[in-house]
Amino acid sequence: MKKHFFVLLMFYVCLFFMSCFNGISTPNNNNEEITIKSASLGNESSLILETDGSLWVFGMNGDGQLGLSSTIIKQPTPIKLMDGVKYLSASDRYSMIIKEDDSLWATGDNTGGRFGNGNEVSSYGFIKIRDDVKSVSCGPSHTSIITMEGDLLSSGYNVEGQLGNSTNINSFSFVPVTNGSDVIAVDNGNAFTLFLKSDGALYGYGNNGYGQLGQGNYINTNEAVLIATNVKSFSAGYSHSMYITNDDKLWGVGSSEYGESGNGNSGTIFTPYNSFSDIKSVSASFRHTMIIKDDDTLWGFGSDSNNVMGDGDQSTSSHFTAVNVASDVAKIFCGANHTIMVKTNSDCYSVGANYQGQLGLGIFDSIERRVFSKITLTESN
Repeated sequence: MKKHFFVLLMFYVCLFFMSCFNGISTPNNNNEEITIKSASLGNESSLILETDGSLWVFGMNGDGQLGLSSTIIKQPTPIKLMDGVKYLSASDRYSMIIKEDDSLWATGDNTGGRFGNGNEVSSYGFIKIRDDVKSVSCGPSHTSIITMEGDLLSSGYNVEGQLGNSTNINSFSFVPVTNGSDVIAVDNGNAFTLFLKSDGALYGYGNNGYGQLGQGNYINTNEAVLIATNVKSFSAGYSHSMYITNDDKLWGVGSSEYGESGNGNSGTIFTPYNSFSDIKSVSASFRHTMIIKDDDTLWGFGSDSNNVMGDGDQSTSSHFTAVNVASDVAKIFCGANHTIMVKTNSDCYSVGANYQGQLGLGIFDSIERRVFSKITLTESN
């Protein structure tokens, strides 16, 4: 039994480490300003969405996760893939988008039926999955979507209860989540899911091995449990959960082995811990978390492996105390080994590992960037 658990655990670790949630202004061919609406980062890939609906991709495409041809393995220069997109999400080897007509599309590795289209057939290039979708979150082992009616559905692996449908049976098609109505936001972690209802109640289900569901224990659950109320935003990491309440306080729960839950110590937090105040944005990832305060300063804590925080520190040790990284920051998006930042003047920057070109700097190499480098989005002639 222990051997089976260890193999399963290592499977999910590998999936998450291969994987991992708005403007930037850069000059286009007409020297006009371009604004980025959002970005989503896989472990080795990056997707950026502009407010005009343009989708840009760069990084690893070995499984088709960028939606490019199978002949393109690495794409270090940002390339405009399509228009008419309003939402995106990237994970370990696949990506999904929602077009302006509310249709859901997927590309990449479909192992486990994460596309939710009834099979495990993968794709190099986006294929249509279904209509009437408002939001999507791709996780290492499963996918969650919110319909236009506010219903939460999920597909993929379900060994840890991460589909939230009161069973532990895998599904190649989307199934309704128990108590998953009136949902306005969702985020998948490693075999667990967090979602927010319109009344500000935050729920979670699935893997709870580090107490990331905030129940004071480490018991997995295949049905949604209430984590907190009066919540306005949240983010799911690998094995920790972060959320901001209406009073701008930041709370963390789950794994803090590297300080990623923000309590200043190494260990596990089984009940939510208030770590910071005056917070307006949070992004949690593999073993680190980054936050933007109300004064637009960017801070990070947790593991700085691959120099994902961009604080210029030559070491890759953990930060158990939050470090101030930058000022005048509007948005932050964390991946497992790289980070994208949008400044208040709309400039966009990336930092961290670049071995697949995931920083969008036009090259791929083994040199980890310790400080943020500017990304330029320019359409080719």
